[in-house]
Amino acid sequence: GTPQSKIIIDHSPLASLSKNMMYLVRYPHGCLEQTISAAFPQIYFPDMIKAMGSNTNKMTKGESEMNPTYNVNQALSKLNNLVNYDGNMSYWNNYYSYSLYLNAYTLHFIVECEKNGYAINQNMKSRLIAQCSQQASSNMLDVEYINENEKVNYISREKIYTLYVLALAGSPNKSAMNYCKMSKQLLFNSNQYVLASSFALIGDMKSYKEILPKSYLRENNNRYSWYDFSSPIKDKALVLNALLESNINTPQVHDLAKSLVIDLKQNSYYNTNELAYGIIALGKYGNKHIQKGGQATVLIDGKNIGNYTGNLLTHITNKKNIKINGTGSGSVYYSVVTEGISNGKNTTEIDNGIVARRQFYNRKGEVINPLNIKQNDLIVVKLSVSRPYGGYLKNIALTDILPAGLEIENPRITITNDLEWMNNQSYASNMDIRDDRINYFFDLYENGTMHFYYMCRAVSKGKFILGNVQADAMYDGSIHSYNGKGVLIVN
Repeated sequence: GTPQSKIIIDHSPLASLSKNMMYLVRYPHGCLEQTISAAFPQIYFPDMIKAMGSNTNKMTKGESEMNPTYNVNQALSKLNNLVNYDGNMSYWNNYYSYSLYLNAYTLHFIVECEKNGYAINQNMKSRLIAQCSQQASSNMLDVEYINENEKVNYISREKIYTLYVLALAGSPNKSAMNYCKMSKQLLFNSNQYVLASSFALIGDMKSYKEILPKSYLRENNNRYSWYDFSSPIKDKALVLNALLESNINTPQVHDLAKSLVIDLKQNSYYNTNELAYGIIALGKYGNKHIQKGGQATVLIDGKNIGNYTGNLLTHITNKKNIKINGTGSGSVYYSVVTEGISNGKNTTEIDNGIVARRQFYNRKGEVINPLNIKQNDLIVVKLSVSRPYGGYLKNIALTDILPAGLEIENPRITITNDLEWMNNQSYASNMDIRDDRINYFFDLYENGTMHFYYMCRAVSKGKFILGNVQADAMYDGSIHSYNGKGVLIVN
């Protein structure tokens, strides 16, 4: 169809980040971190989320991707399925793996949900407080290798973040906080801000002033795919959020907010954790510190179609000649987001850091030609992902979208291990099967290769577009592989 554009204007910096917010809300995968990150900003900014809905400009009650209340309640419900027997949170359902950061991130989310009127699982909250308090005060020191021969001892970001969340929840671990205060030299710059804000939350302004740095220093150029998911944007956003949450009016807040807006506009890729914190921090900043009074006029093809006078303004158009004139003494932010359905002709094949390939076989293990498939044939699809260089990678998402003529036969109920030639099958941390695609989630070692098999059946005759098999490092968008586009014919 014809592409349509949505214009959004408001005094909040979030209006300029509508594309980022829509990406976060629509993120297709659903581990613990991604479930929380997609829902977290919707607690605070429901009107903005609704305004960024689909270009049909309709909101429905119940199930809707842009229904914030429904989305937050769904996330809270899903968390109940991710609790382990010992109170720790699992990254995936039915897969025991946890980290201190994910425990604290979950606690942070449910505490904020409770403050904003959502019903939460009180038993989960109590158990998380107990786990976080115990884990944050044990084995305080970690080691980070700067290079092969040089290492540094430090107090990890996830432990400081956990102490902050415990203070926010009204259950501060004061002994651990005081230990970190006395070991300030072992704290990253961002951790000093977060710890200072933790003391402010419990009313200890003397400690807050002693710990707070004079300026924010970028300390990290990497995106971490595990532990605390640290990145330059996430660290900065967490600092800004902590300062705002503790109601500290420092000039540094304004500089951090301006810098964060630039970062979120300039980067080509964001992971869900840094994006969630960036949106939350800037939204809170807009509510507390942005001067209102700015106005704007929207012109399309020279015709005035709307005026912004202080209330959130949205407009949908299929015109390209859009002009926005700002007036008044306050700040005005805007975005113009265009959406449409791709014709698929510009799909690229690329390998960057990992290599993903797809092959079709019959039940005997013989390679078959996708241009010559017979209706009702049972097809074995082999997906392979390798890491030729660059070290160990966590949290890879492998997605294969089927052409319309094929239908997945669920590997959970189809016995594939009786096919003797499939002797190198790998096992994923999680598998997600939908009507038109299958997703695998796993970690990948350098020089290692993972092989996954599933069955599908040719159900419809015709000529169908065959898309790429896609492999992505979920927390580092520069690492990806897209390969295998073409045509599939069912006779």
